[in-house]
Amino acid sequence: MNDNVYSAFEEAFRGSRTEILTRLSGYNALLDDYVRHVDSPRALDLGCGRGEWLQVLTSHGYDARGVDSNQSFVNQCLALDLDVVCADVFDYLAGLESQSIGLISCFHLIEHLSHAQLSLLFAEVLRVLRADGLLLLETPSIDHLLVASKSFYSDPTHITPIHPEALCFALRQAGFAWSTAIYLNGGPETGSRHDQITRVFQGVAQDVCLLASPAMPILSVAPDARWWTQMHRAPTTLEALHEFNQALTLTLRELQDRQLLHDARLNRIARLVARLRSWLAPVLMLRRFALRLSAAGRRPRQTLQRAIHASGLTSRRTRALLSGVLNRLGLYHLSLALYQRIFRVQAPSRPFPHNPVSGCPWLQRSKQIEADLARLSAGHPEQEP
Repeated sequence: MNDNVYSAFEEAFRGSRTEILTRLSGYNALLDDYVRHVDSPRALDLGCGRGEWLQVLTSHGYDARGVDSNQSFVNQCLALDLDVVCADVFDYLAGLESQSIGLISCFHLIEHLSHAQLSLLFAEVLRVLRADGLLLLETPSIDHLLVASKSFYSDPTHITPIHPEALCFALRQAGFAWSTAIYLNGGPETGSRHDQITRVFQGVAQDVCLLASPAMPILSVAPDARWWTQMHRAPTTLEALHEFNQALTLTLRELQDRQLLHDARLNRIARLVARLRSWLAPVLMLRRFALRLSAAGRRPRQTLQRAIHASGLTSRRTRALLSGVLNRLGLYHLSLALYQRIFRVQAPSRPFPHNPVSGCPWLQRSKQIEADLARLSAGHPEQEP
Protein backbone atom coordinates (compact mmCIF):
# COMPACT_ATOMS: atom_id res chain seq x y z
CA MET A 1 0.00 0.00 0.00
CA ASN A 2 1.26 3.49 -0.85
CA ASP A 3 2.74 5.37 2.14
CA ASN A 4 0.42 8.37 1.77
CA VAL A 5 -2.63 6.14 1.32
CA TYR A 6 -1.76 4.11 4.43
CA SER A 7 -1.22 7.32 6.40
CA ALA A 8 -4.72 8.47 5.43
CA PHE A 9 -6.06 5.00 6.29
CA GLU A 10 -4.57 5.23 9.82
CA GLU A 11 -6.09 8.65 10.27
CA ALA A 12 -9.53 7.36 9.27
CA PHE A 13 -9.58 4.00 11.09
CA ARG A 14 -7.23 4.22 14.06
CA GLY A 15 -8.23 7.68 15.25
CA SER A 16 -6.91 11.21 15.42
CA ARG A 17 -3.69 12.21 17.20
CA THR A 18 -5.70 13.55 20.15
CA GLU A 19 -7.58 10.26 20.56
CA ILE A 20 -4.35 8.23 20.47
CA LEU A 21 -2.67 10.50 23.03
CA THR A 22 -5.68 10.04 25.32
CA ARG A 23 -5.36 6.24 25.09
CA LEU A 24 -1.59 6.39 25.72
CA SER A 25 -2.06 8.46 28.88
CA GLY A 26 -2.75 5.20 30.71
CA TYR A 27 0.99 4.43 30.49
CA ASN A 28 2.06 7.62 32.30
CA ALA A 29 2.42 5.98 35.72
CA LEU A 30 4.37 3.05 34.19
CA LEU A 31 6.84 5.41 32.54
CA ASP A 32 7.24 7.45 35.72
CA ASP A 33 7.91 4.38 37.87
CA TYR A 34 10.39 2.91 35.38
CA VAL A 35 12.35 6.11 34.84
CA ARG A 36 13.00 6.38 38.59
CA HIS A 37 14.77 2.97 38.58
CA VAL A 38 17.19 3.55 35.66
CA ASP A 39 19.82 6.14 34.80
CA SER A 40 19.59 8.10 31.53
CA PRO A 41 16.85 5.88 30.07
CA ARG A 42 17.04 5.33 26.33
CA ALA A 43 13.85 4.32 24.54
CA LEU A 44 13.34 2.92 21.07
CA ASP A 45 9.89 2.86 19.44
CA LEU A 46 9.68 0.38 16.55
CA GLY A 47 7.01 1.26 13.99
CA CYS A 48 6.55 4.69 15.54
CA GLY A 49 3.88 5.81 13.03
CA ARG A 50 2.80 9.42 13.51
CA GLY A 51 4.90 9.75 16.68
CA GLU A 52 2.27 9.95 19.44
CA TRP A 53 4.20 7.54 21.68
CA LEU A 54 7.45 9.41 21.03
CA GLN A 55 5.76 12.56 22.29
CA VAL A 56 4.72 10.77 25.48
CA LEU A 57 8.23 9.35 26.04
CA THR A 58 9.86 12.76 25.53
CA SER A 59 7.46 14.43 27.95
CA HIS A 60 8.51 11.89 30.66
CA GLY A 61 12.23 12.52 30.24
CA TYR A 62 13.22 9.63 27.99
CA ASP A 63 15.86 9.85 25.27
CA ALA A 64 13.50 8.46 22.65
CA ARG A 65 14.04 7.56 19.00
CA GLY A 66 11.54 6.14 16.53
CA VAL A 67 11.94 3.85 13.54
CA ASP A 68 9.43 3.47 10.74
CA SER A 69 9.61 2.43 7.09
CA ASN A 70 6.70 4.70 6.04
CA GLN A 71 8.17 7.97 4.75
CA SER A 72 4.86 9.81 5.22
CA PHE A 73 4.83 8.97 8.93
CA VAL A 74 8.51 9.92 9.24
CA ASN A 75 7.80 13.33 7.70
CA GLN A 76 4.97 13.95 10.19
CA CYS A 77 7.31 13.11 13.09
CA LEU A 78 10.10 15.31 11.77
CA ALA A 79 7.62 18.17 11.52
CA LEU A 80 7.13 17.77 15.30
CA ASP A 81 10.91 17.83 15.93
CA LEU A 82 10.93 14.17 16.94
CA ASP A 83 13.99 11.92 16.54
CA VAL A 84 12.89 9.47 13.84
CA VAL A 85 14.73 7.25 11.36
CA CYS A 86 13.19 5.93 8.16
CA ALA A 87 14.46 2.35 8.02
CA ASP A 88 13.46 -1.28 8.20
CA VAL A 89 12.95 -2.39 11.79
CA PHE A 90 15.09 -5.54 11.51
CA ASP A 91 17.92 -3.74 9.73
CA TYR A 92 17.98 -1.03 12.37
CA LEU A 93 18.00 -3.52 15.27
CA ALA A 94 20.84 -5.44 13.68
CA GLY A 95 22.99 -2.33 13.76
CA LEU A 96 22.52 -1.63 17.49
CA GLU A 97 24.90 -2.67 20.24
CA SER A 98 23.87 -5.39 22.69
CA GLN A 99 22.25 -4.29 25.95
CA SER A 100 22.17 -0.66 24.86
CA ILE A 101 18.46 0.21 25.16
CA GLY A 102 16.41 0.40 28.35
CA LEU A 103 12.87 0.48 26.86
CA ILE A 104 11.75 -0.92 23.50
CA SER A 105 8.15 -0.46 22.42
CA CYS A 106 6.07 -1.72 19.50
CA PHE A 107 2.56 -0.27 19.20
CA HIS A 108 0.39 -2.17 16.72
CA LEU A 109 3.36 -3.59 14.86
CA ILE A 110 3.52 -7.29 15.68
CA GLU A 111 0.17 -8.09 14.00
CA HIS A 112 1.84 -6.99 10.73
CA LEU A 113 4.57 -9.67 11.09
CA SER A 114 4.63 -13.36 10.33
CA HIS A 115 5.52 -15.97 12.94
CA ALA A 116 9.08 -16.22 11.60
CA GLN A 117 9.48 -12.45 11.78
CA LEU A 118 8.11 -12.44 15.35
CA SER A 119 10.75 -14.97 16.41
CA LEU A 120 13.48 -12.87 14.83
CA LEU A 121 12.13 -9.71 16.45
CA PHE A 122 12.13 -11.26 19.92
CA ALA A 123 15.67 -12.51 19.50
CA GLU A 124 16.99 -9.11 18.41
CA VAL A 125 15.08 -7.24 21.13
CA LEU A 126 16.39 -9.61 23.79
CA ARG A 127 19.95 -8.91 22.56
CA VAL A 128 19.57 -5.14 22.48
CA LEU A 129 17.72 -4.71 25.80
CA ARG A 130 19.59 -4.11 29.01
CA ALA A 131 19.24 -6.65 31.80
CA ASP A 132 16.88 -4.29 33.62
CA GLY A 133 15.21 -3.27 30.35
CA LEU A 134 11.54 -3.51 29.46
CA LEU A 135 9.75 -4.60 26.29
CA LEU A 136 6.33 -3.07 25.74
CA LEU A 137 4.02 -4.43 23.03
CA GLU A 138 0.47 -3.38 22.18
CA THR A 139 -1.79 -5.14 19.67
CA PRO A 140 -5.51 -5.50 18.93
CA SER A 141 -7.23 -7.87 21.34
CA ILE A 142 -8.76 -10.81 19.54
CA ASP A 143 -10.66 -11.51 22.77
CA HIS A 144 -12.95 -8.66 21.69
CA LEU A 145 -15.55 -10.35 19.51
CA LEU A 146 -15.98 -7.46 17.08
CA VAL A 147 -12.24 -6.88 16.82
CA ALA A 148 -11.53 -10.55 16.13
CA SER A 149 -14.35 -10.93 13.60
CA LYS A 150 -14.42 -7.52 11.89
CA SER A 151 -12.15 -4.59 12.68
CA PHE A 152 -8.88 -6.61 12.68
CA TYR A 153 -9.40 -7.34 8.99
CA SER A 154 -10.15 -3.75 8.04
CA ASP A 155 -6.36 -3.24 7.71
CA PRO A 156 -5.15 -5.23 4.69
CA THR A 157 -1.58 -5.26 6.07
CA HIS A 158 -2.59 -7.24 9.17
CA ILE A 159 -1.17 -10.77 9.00
CA THR A 160 -1.25 -12.52 12.38
CA PRO A 161 -3.97 -12.24 15.04
CA ILE A 162 -2.07 -12.26 18.34
CA HIS A 163 -3.09 -14.63 21.11
CA PRO A 164 -1.83 -12.93 24.33
CA GLU A 165 -1.13 -16.08 26.36
CA ALA A 166 0.56 -17.77 23.40
CA LEU A 167 2.69 -14.69 22.83
CA CYS A 168 3.77 -14.66 26.50
CA PHE A 169 4.79 -18.30 26.08
CA ALA A 170 6.76 -17.39 22.93
CA LEU A 171 8.56 -14.58 24.80
CA ARG A 172 9.59 -16.90 27.59
CA GLN A 173 10.76 -19.44 25.06
CA ALA A 174 12.82 -16.71 23.36
CA GLY A 175 14.65 -16.07 26.65
CA PHE A 176 12.64 -13.42 28.51
CA ALA A 177 12.46 -14.15 32.22
CA TRP A 178 9.16 -12.43 32.83
CA SER A 179 6.12 -11.52 30.73
CA THR A 180 2.50 -10.59 31.33
CA ALA A 181 -0.57 -9.51 29.36
CA ILE A 182 -2.84 -6.61 30.35
CA TYR A 183 -6.16 -5.94 28.61
CA LEU A 184 -6.70 -2.25 27.88
CA ASN A 185 -8.97 0.35 26.33
CA GLY A 186 -12.55 -0.75 26.79
CA GLY A 187 -15.14 0.10 24.18
CA PRO A 188 -17.87 2.75 24.37
CA GLU A 189 -20.07 0.53 26.58
CA THR A 190 -17.42 0.01 29.29
CA GLY A 191 -19.24 2.13 31.86
CA SER A 192 -22.69 0.69 31.17
CA ARG A 193 -24.58 -1.54 33.57
CA HIS A 194 -23.30 -5.08 33.91
CA ASP A 195 -26.70 -6.55 33.03
CA GLN A 196 -26.58 -5.01 29.54
CA ILE A 197 -25.61 -7.56 26.88
CA THR A 198 -24.15 -4.78 24.71
CA ARG A 199 -21.36 -4.41 27.28
CA VAL A 200 -20.13 -7.90 26.33
CA PHE A 201 -19.70 -6.79 22.71
CA GLN A 202 -18.73 -3.11 23.05
CA GLY A 203 -17.47 -2.75 26.63
CA VAL A 204 -14.52 -5.16 26.82
CA ALA A 205 -10.85 -4.50 26.08
CA GLN A 206 -10.08 -3.57 22.48
CA ASP A 207 -6.28 -3.78 22.91
CA VAL A 208 -3.86 -5.91 24.86
CA CYS A 209 -0.50 -4.81 26.27
CA LEU A 210 2.32 -7.31 26.74
CA LEU A 211 5.23 -6.49 29.06
CA ALA A 212 8.41 -8.55 29.14
CA SER A 213 11.85 -8.25 30.70
CA PRO A 214 15.15 -10.18 30.23
CA ALA A 215 15.36 -10.49 34.03
CA MET A 216 12.78 -10.18 36.78
CA PRO A 217 11.21 -6.72 36.45
CA ILE A 218 12.50 -3.89 38.57
CA LEU A 219 8.94 -2.56 38.74
CA SER A 220 6.54 -3.75 41.38
CA VAL A 221 4.14 -6.20 39.78
CA ALA A 222 1.73 -6.24 42.71
CA PRO A 223 -1.93 -5.62 41.83
CA ASP A 224 -1.92 -2.48 43.98
CA ALA A 225 1.10 -0.94 42.25
CA ARG A 226 0.46 2.63 41.13
CA TRP A 227 1.27 2.03 37.48
CA TRP A 228 -0.98 -1.06 37.45
CA THR A 229 -3.99 0.70 38.94
CA GLN A 230 -3.68 3.73 36.64
CA MET A 231 -3.54 1.82 33.36
CA HIS A 232 -6.68 1.90 31.24
CA ARG A 233 -7.51 -1.69 32.05
CA ALA A 234 -10.74 -3.23 30.78
CA PRO A 235 -12.47 -6.58 31.29
CA THR A 236 -12.12 -9.51 28.95
CA THR A 237 -15.11 -11.04 27.23
CA LEU A 238 -15.24 -13.90 29.73
CA GLU A 239 -15.08 -11.48 32.66
CA ALA A 240 -17.82 -9.35 31.14
CA LEU A 241 -19.99 -12.45 30.64
CA HIS A 242 -19.38 -13.50 34.23
CA GLU A 243 -20.36 -10.03 35.47
CA PHE A 244 -23.39 -10.14 33.16
CA ASN A 245 -24.49 -13.46 34.66
CA GLN A 246 -24.04 -12.15 38.19
CA ALA A 247 -25.99 -8.97 37.44
CA LEU A 248 -28.73 -10.96 35.70
CA THR A 249 -28.97 -13.35 38.65
CA LEU A 250 -29.29 -10.42 41.06
CA THR A 251 -31.92 -8.80 38.85
CA LEU A 252 -33.95 -12.02 38.68
CA ARG A 253 -33.65 -12.41 42.45
CA GLU A 254 -34.89 -8.86 42.96
CA LEU A 255 -37.82 -9.52 40.62
CA GLN A 256 -38.66 -12.71 42.53
CA ASP A 257 -38.55 -10.82 45.83
CA ARG A 258 -40.81 -8.13 44.37
CA GLN A 259 -43.20 -10.80 43.09
CA LEU A 260 -43.35 -12.42 46.53
CA LEU A 261 -44.00 -9.01 48.08
CA HIS A 262 -46.78 -8.27 45.59
CA ASP A 263 -48.28 -11.72 46.15
CA ALA A 264 -48.30 -11.11 49.90
CA ARG A 265 -50.00 -7.74 49.37
CA LEU A 266 -52.59 -9.28 47.04
CA ASN A 267 -53.30 -12.05 49.57
CA ARG A 268 -53.76 -9.44 52.30
CA ILE A 269 -56.09 -7.45 50.04
CA ALA A 270 -58.03 -10.62 49.21
CA ARG A 271 -58.49 -11.34 52.93
CA LEU A 272 -59.65 -7.76 53.54
CA VAL A 273 -62.11 -8.03 50.64
CA ALA A 274 -63.47 -11.32 52.00
CA ARG A 275 -63.87 -9.77 55.46
CA LEU A 276 -65.53 -6.70 53.93
CA ARG A 277 -67.94 -8.89 51.99
CA SER A 278 -68.87 -10.68 55.20
CA TRP A 279 -69.49 -7.31 56.84
CA LEU A 280 -71.46 -6.00 53.88
CA ALA A 281 -73.61 -9.11 53.43
CA PRO A 282 -76.36 -7.86 55.83
CA VAL A 283 -76.17 -4.40 54.24
CA LEU A 284 -76.56 -5.93 50.79
CA MET A 285 -79.51 -7.95 52.00
CA LEU A 286 -81.13 -4.78 53.38
CA ARG A 287 -80.42 -3.03 50.12
CA ARG A 288 -82.09 -5.77 48.12
CA PHE A 289 -85.04 -5.64 50.51
CA ALA A 290 -85.22 -1.85 50.15
CA LEU A 291 -85.11 -2.15 46.36
CA ARG A 292 -87.97 -4.62 46.52
CA LEU A 293 -89.94 -2.26 48.76
CA SER A 294 -89.19 0.64 46.42
CA ALA A 295 -90.34 -1.40 43.44
CA ALA A 296 -93.41 -2.39 45.39
CA GLY A 297 -94.02 1.25 46.30
CA ARG A 298 -94.00 2.14 42.62
CA ARG A 299 -96.67 -0.52 42.07
CA PRO A 300 -99.06 -0.01 45.06
CA ARG A 301 -102.18 -1.19 43.29
CA GLN A 302 -100.70 -4.48 42.13
CA THR A 303 -99.06 -5.09 45.53
CA LEU A 304 -102.27 -4.33 47.42
CA GLN A 305 -104.31 -6.53 45.13
CA ARG A 306 -101.91 -9.43 45.69
CA ALA A 307 -102.05 -8.83 49.44
CA ILE A 308 -105.85 -8.68 49.43
CA HIS A 309 -106.27 -11.84 47.40
CA ALA A 310 -103.62 -13.62 49.42
CA SER A 311 -105.26 -12.63 52.74
CA GLY A 312 -108.82 -13.41 51.66
CA LEU A 313 -109.99 -9.79 52.05
CA THR A 314 -112.63 -9.94 49.34
CA SER A 315 -115.64 -8.16 50.88
CA ARG A 316 -116.19 -4.44 50.29
CA ARG A 317 -116.56 -3.67 53.99
CA THR A 318 -113.31 -5.35 54.88
CA ARG A 319 -111.44 -3.44 52.18
CA ALA A 320 -112.94 -0.18 53.37
CA LEU A 321 -111.76 -0.96 56.91
CA LEU A 322 -108.24 -1.72 55.60
CA SER A 323 -108.30 1.54 53.65
CA GLY A 324 -109.03 3.46 56.81
CA VAL A 325 -106.20 1.78 58.64
CA LEU A 326 -103.77 2.65 55.83
CA ASN A 327 -104.99 6.25 55.90
CA ARG A 328 -104.30 6.45 59.64
CA LEU A 329 -100.79 5.14 58.98
CA GLY A 330 -100.19 7.82 56.34
CA LEU A 331 -100.05 5.37 53.44
CA TYR A 332 -102.19 7.55 51.21
CA HIS A 333 -101.15 5.99 47.92
CA LEU A 334 -102.14 2.56 49.11
CA SER A 335 -105.38 3.99 50.47
CA LEU A 336 -106.12 5.55 47.11
CA ALA A 337 -105.43 2.29 45.36
CA LEU A 338 -107.70 0.47 47.79
CA TYR A 339 -110.43 3.07 47.36
CA GLN A 340 -110.24 2.74 43.59
CA ARG A 341 -110.36 -1.04 44.09
CA ILE A 342 -113.52 -0.64 46.20
CA PHE A 343 -115.37 1.24 43.46
CA ARG A 344 -114.02 -1.02 40.74
CA VAL A 345 -115.53 -4.15 42.36
CA GLN A 346 -119.03 -2.62 42.79
CA ALA A 347 -121.95 -4.11 40.96
CA PRO A 348 -122.49 -2.86 37.44
CA SER A 349 -125.95 -1.48 38.39
CA ARG A 350 -124.26 1.11 40.69
CA PRO A 351 -122.47 3.79 38.66
CA PHE A 352 -118.83 4.66 39.41
CA PRO A 353 -118.71 8.16 41.03
CA HIS A 354 -117.61 10.91 38.64
CA ASN A 355 -115.23 12.38 41.26
CA PRO A 356 -114.51 9.74 43.93
CA VAL A 357 -112.08 12.10 45.73
CA SER A 358 -114.81 14.70 46.41
CA GLY A 359 -116.89 12.05 48.17
CA CYS A 360 -114.01 10.78 50.34
CA PRO A 361 -112.73 13.24 53.01
CA TRP A 362 -109.56 11.34 53.83
CA LEU A 363 -108.64 11.19 50.13
CA GLN A 364 -109.11 14.95 49.92
CA ARG A 365 -106.69 15.31 52.84
CA SER A 366 -104.31 13.01 50.95
CA LYS A 367 -104.39 15.26 47.90
CA GLN A 368 -103.82 18.36 50.04
CA ILE A 369 -100.74 16.77 51.68
CA GLU A 370 -99.38 15.86 48.26
CA ALA A 371 -99.88 19.45 47.06
CA ASP A 372 -98.08 20.78 50.18
CA LEU A 373 -95.13 18.43 49.54
CA ALA A 374 -94.96 19.60 45.91
CA ARG A 375 -94.84 23.28 47.01
CA LEU A 376 -92.10 22.54 49.53
CA SER A 377 -90.01 20.67 46.97
CA ALA A 378 -90.43 23.63 44.55
CA GLY A 379 -89.19 26.07 47.20
CA HIS A 380 -92.52 27.91 47.88
CA PRO A 381 -93.36 28.82 51.49
CA GLU A 382 -95.98 26.79 53.28
CA GLN A 383 -99.52 28.28 53.04
CA GLU A 384 -102.24 27.99 55.63
CA PRO A 385 -105.07 25.68 54.54
